[in-house]
Amino acid sequence: MSLFNKKPLSPLRLGCKISKLNDSVPGGTFSEESLKQVVISPIPRRNRKTISFLFAYSGYLFEYFAPAIPYGESRQKGIFKKSSVFLVPYQPITKVPEILDVMAYGLEKDIKGMVKFKSS
Repeated sequence: MSLFNKKPLSPLRLGCKISKLNDSVPGGTFSEESLKQVVISPIPRRNRKTISFLFAYSGYLFEYFAPAIPYGESRQKGIFKKSSVFLVPYQPITKVPEILDVMAYGLEKDIKGMVKFKSS
């Protein structure tokens, strides 16, 4: 309903956390340009009291919480809320197990010849 009314949802109903993906390993595999190519459809993540959905697009990691952002996380950087200042923290891609699982599965399919990745 909010999309049709062009009104944002209350953070109490749907919260969003945004992070910029990076490779924190010195001399790591993933450049900023290669991370911009990563597109991962929503992956569910179950927290203690909420469910969130992660997806990666254009070098960013988005996490949507339903019904709301857990109180302990609500003061962290990257939480989208009404404010004149919005700070987006870096998130090492190697610290997001759900994304690593998807990438490992893709590599396994490449090794088996089921897909072919284009090298840059």
